[in-house]
Amino acid sequence: MKKSLLFYSLSGLIALAGLTGCEEKLEGPANPAKEGDEITFGATSNENPIVRTVYDDVPTVGEDGTAYFRVSWEADGSDQIAIYCPEAQGTTLCNYSITPDANDPTRSSLVTKVNEDKSGLLWGETDMHHFYGFYPASAVTGTENGKIKAEIPVLQNPTGWNEKPNNAGGTNFYGTANTDYAFMWAYGEHGRYSTAANESVGLTFHPWVTILEIKVPGPKGGSKMKVSSINVDATEGTQTVLAGDFVCDMTPVINGEGEGLPVYEAVGNQGEVRDRITISCFNENIGENGDFIELGENDTLIVRAYLLPYDQTMESRRLQVRVSPVNRGVLTRSLKDPQSEGGVLPHKVNTVILPPLSDNGYNYWMSSLDPNVYLSELSIPGSWNSMNQGSRNTDFQTGSIIDQFNAGVRGFMVGTGASYSCQGIFGSGEYESGYLYIDTNIRNNITSILEDLSNALDNLGAGHENEFVFLQVSCNGNEDGPSRSQYSAYEAWMHTVEYQFNQLKQNNQYNLYLDPITPDTKIADVAGKIVLKFNTNNDNMDEIIAANAQLPALFIQWKGGCDVVDMRWGSPNHSNTAALKWFFQEADNIYQTGGTSSGSNVTQADKEQWIKDVFQQSVTLYEQGDAHDTWFFNCLGGKYDGSNNAVSWTNYISPRVTQTLQERTENASLGLVFMNHVNSNGTANILQTIIDNNFKFQLRKAGN
Repeated sequence: MKKSLLFYSLSGLIALAGLTGCEEKLEGPANPAKEGDEITFGATSNENPIVRTVYDDVPTVGEDGTAYFRVSWEADGSDQIAIYCPEAQGTTLCNYSITPDANDPTRSSLVTKVNEDKSGLLWGETDMHHFYGFYPASAVTGTENGKIKAEIPVLQNPTGWNEKPNNAGGTNFYGTANTDYAFMWAYGEHGRYSTAANESVGLTFHPWVTILEIKVPGPKGGSKMKVSSINVDATEGTQTVLAGDFVCDMTPVINGEGEGLPVYEAVGNQGEVRDRITISCFNENIGENGDFIELGENDTLIVRAYLLPYDQTMESRRLQVRVSPVNRGVLTRSLKDPQSEGGVLPHKVNTVILPPLSDNGYNYWMSSLDPNVYLSELSIPGSWNSMNQGSRNTDFQTGSIIDQFNAGVRGFMVGTGASYSCQGIFGSGEYESGYLYIDTNIRNNITSILEDLSNALDNLGAGHENEFVFLQVSCNGNEDGPSRSQYSAYEAWMHTVEYQFNQLKQNNQYNLYLDPITPDTKIADVAGKIVLKFNTNNDNMDEIIAANAQLPALFIQWKGGCDVVDMRWGSPNHSNTAALKWFFQEADNIYQTGGTSSGSNVTQADKEQWIKDVFQQSVTLYEQGDAHDTWFFNCLGGKYDGSNNAVSWTNYISPRVTQTLQERTENASLGLVFMNHVNSNGTANILQTIIDNNFKFQLRKAGN
């Protein structure tokens, strides 16, 4: 399905394939084609290349004085084109395979229909026939009002990686482009009366998409950096759609209007993010489980992005290239608009040479997202038992809350107990006041983590306003209260939640998000805020707080290791309407051998299957509709039972989940994914993979 690209230079334009035109005849053939005869075609590649370089005034020139890529038809005949002819008898859209000429693979020796047992395009009863061609056939999803309908994806991963030494003493890492996205078009008019029987109809194919060849030099100074992904974003203009479904209209070609090039119209769901192209830099052949491409000082990463073209009759389009180093700040470079000198040209290959990689500080990735994206569409990396610090062999985290935040973590979790007092003799009276304390060696008031997170949000600086955090609070069943209290630990915890957060919401000194979370809540609504969620453990706990309490938090009832439950805003009381669902996997005590799965205890086999099930369910719900009312929570954290070793479990699960998610191509959120040791090298790849999922697909958003 892919064409071979033979490199004549490192910058320039693809000279794309074409179908040869037949000679013009002054007289009709002696044996003209008859109605119902099958139409035959032929192919060649002979367009003159044109060079365009961005941010490099001196293009690389080949030995013959030109700079271009040659495109050859695939030797095995797997290249396919779609041809549409509205006047054809019977079927009007048919796919054909190209067999290249043995001596010149840019030309065809044979063009045959893909389905040999079915008829190809047949001559109709009229004389003049109009032919619309498109490469590749796999991209054509049908016709719409006589126009060819196709799709270009947001995610454009290389089909493989090649390494070649360069003149600087380093290595060039080439991401092999998937030329299924190198769309070509053809249009031709042919009269049946003037075409001889068995004579091939000539069509010439032309390049249509805009191609960016992006070169990323390695960092200076001898250090090395991994690159997780490269994004191309349309940041300004009215023609910002780069990907998704579209229809290709040949009317300007037929009528000789404007530049005589086809124009397109974006169709399908306009409530999706379609102004981005993403290229993953994950190489599955590195090591046992794959890894991201790592660049040294003299190395260069080279990939290509295929974009729907800019129509120069419309308002200008501005593009930005974003490079995401692993667990570092995103690097950006804005490109000139098409009408500027040195700007990106449509229908050409434009080489973009970026500055060398550098450490751009902290991983403030949320601010690179469209603020209108719905919350339930996000993939958010989180830390399991966020404040349980200490020995790596026994505890779940090794860095501070601020360290975790700076690494890109936006989901946090703490287990808490209740420290409280009551009115009455010997503590037997009614609940009076209290606070939640965090389950660590010292009894920190929960306000300690709220203060850390609030300060982190307040100190982001300009350009990072979209960042927010999610904090999950669980009940550990411990209490520090009157010795003869009438309340159980769980009852005291619920009363304390109500008391303390009624107090905190009064002045909102910790940037708590106070408005209800609904299926339509988006990033812009919660930007700069802390979104709270509490886990309860049973129905009795849920009924302690009144339905109209209006606390600034989401509530769910934890019901074992993996389940789907209602999620309510303001109160867990069952009389309070639930607008959201919570699909979770939250078991953290893993049996390597023996044992059965129950509550927080889970066998390793069940744990791995539950992790996959949550990821798969997000795909299923995305495909079923756009309700976006289910939040997914997937706990990768935990420890092996007996050995009390969180490190071994982390080292086992992280690379496997990374590989699974890198292979995933479906449009869907990963939800909240919580893990151990988010500041260690062992989790760097999975953390970045979760973040990158927000840029790979057409996330749904509010408005157009």
